[in-house]
Amino acid sequence: MDNQIKRIALFLCSLLFVVFTLHAEQTAYEKRCYEIYKKYYTLFADGYTHPLSVSDELAFSISPQLHVFTAAMDAMRWFSQEQIDYYVEQMSAELKKAESLMTPQERAKKAESEALAKMKETSLGCLRLDVQKAMNQWAQKDEFEKTEEYKNRVLLNAKNQYDSVCRAAFPSAQLKATPVKYDADNERYEFKLKYSLPSDYRVHADEFSFYIPLDVNAARTVSQNTENYIIYDCVWGVADMNIMPQSYKIVINDLSYTVNTKVGDLVIKSNELNLTITPQTPLVFNYSDSARQMIEYKEQFLAELPDLQAQAQLEIDSVNHFIESSPYFDKINSYNQKKLLLSPSLQSFSAVDDVQRIAEYRQSLLNRKSVTTLIEEKNNEMLESVWKNNPKGYLEIYLDENPTLKDSLTREYQEYRCYYSDFYYFAEKHFKQTLSPSERDCRSRAWESASFYYINRDEFDADFSLGEEAYRTKLNQQRDLTTKMAQLEKILNSQVKNPAASAPLVGSFIPNTKSASELNLQGANASTNPIIKEIESLYNQFSDFPNRQMKAAELIINSNEKMKKEYDKNGSVFSSMTEFVSAYFSSNYKKILKSQTH
Repeated sequence: MDNQIKRIALFLCSLLFVVFTLHAEQTAYEKRCYEIYKKYYTLFADGYTHPLSVSDELAFSISPQLHVFTAAMDAMRWFSQEQIDYYVEQMSAELKKAESLMTPQERAKKAESEALAKMKETSLGCLRLDVQKAMNQWAQKDEFEKTEEYKNRVLLNAKNQYDSVCRAAFPSAQLKATPVKYDADNERYEFKLKYSLPSDYRVHADEFSFYIPLDVNAARTVSQNTENYIIYDCVWGVADMNIMPQSYKIVINDLSYTVNTKVGDLVIKSNELNLTITPQTPLVFNYSDSARQMIEYKEQFLAELPDLQAQAQLEIDSVNHFIESSPYFDKINSYNQKKLLLSPSLQSFSAVDDVQRIAEYRQSLLNRKSVTTLIEEKNNEMLESVWKNNPKGYLEIYLDENPTLKDSLTREYQEYRCYYSDFYYFAEKHFKQTLSPSERDCRSRAWESASFYYINRDEFDADFSLGEEAYRTKLNQQRDLTTKMAQLEKILNSQVKNPAASAPLVGSFIPNTKSASELNLQGANASTNPIIKEIESLYNQFSDFPNRQMKAAELIINSNEKMKKEYDKNGSVFSSMTEFVSAYFSSNYKKILKSQTH
């Protein structure tokens, strides 16, 4: 049954280049193949040939080969194995005969498909296809590339690009060696080597036996340790279009053994590939020779590595110290984000390591970036991370490092603070340019509600610019002063008890009360009249607020007849109303007045 499956599958797969549909226009060859497939499909499916229903025809037309294959697999219900083989051969013969109907284009397409399928059957063919694909992609002309520039690029760089593509195209092979049995008579141990070679097209796997000369004692040790042994320093070659180890090494009981096989060099030639470019000279890359050269350099590489690694470590330590010393470093929120630190990529190698990996690592050490470049890159990474994940922490440091900018931003914050309780959140929005211009109205909004308590806008602006907490304290003071001013005005406009009413003159009317504006406020600080003392006390409570005291002085002067008369007469000798009122309230007013006039 397995042979039947393989025969049918192989036969059908070789014809996959033909596409059948009911709706596409078919060539004579395609139509004939379709009818042959349909005949044998019904034969295998039902044991006899017959027309298909419309629905069956539709389903069959989507994938004729698959339907035939599936039906042939199930045909044992009607036929013996010999009969199935006979019908398969008959179908093959009819399909072969139908090829006479092929157009030249179909013949070329069939030949191309068969060649491609043949290449995919071997690991060397797959490697060639991988190189071909990579080279053709590189050789494509960019739409913005001038023709002359394109030609120069391809011709001048073809060799280097070809070598690079070939190195990159070689698959990352997996090799495993397992002990099988010991031949005591010949004192050799049989091992089985399994390997796989992946490509873009398929994975090729193979295995074979090899023998290592071992004495009995060494063999006993191996028999007790049956795990996979490491294969290293493998030089790949080719035999019968398949890639195979040409030579390799294996460590057994701490001893290294070299195994050589009768396999030729693995060489990739450009004239064996279907390239879109025609190089000036044939391009050749010898994998085997390249690998042998690398192995020769291996000991030299390993000898150089300690010094290169030590120098790299010093540079890495220098970068790490810089990053850890940055004030921004502690603002990184989580441990994972602290991997911004440059992690040492130092490696150690043993004799079993792949020489290509050692060479690449050595080259990476030679090509490492300068400390200055690394510091700049890692510092930028850290700053970007802090700004992204902890913008407040970033701005706390950044603005402290730029005090002029911080002062400017603090002043601007006053205009937005009714929308943002946190200064640094406001600063973040400012730097991200996401502030809304409509939010820059906190000062005008505050003025609307506080203007009643202030003498003028300048006083308000000065208080508002002190910051929210200080402004609230100042606003409460202004409210209190406004209340006291209202109290002063109320007293000055009130009616007070008239002392003369207690001893009226005969024949005259004396009212019980009189206006406070008639009180004699001169020498108020020595007066025993509670009303006068209250007026003086309220006036003195404005002493720390010059503008307010000026308003109080103006109110008192204009509200008291005697005081107004005195001010009109002698007020000009004083520098201001407040100086006059303070002097007038003093019991030494006349002396003060006299000193002012001399």
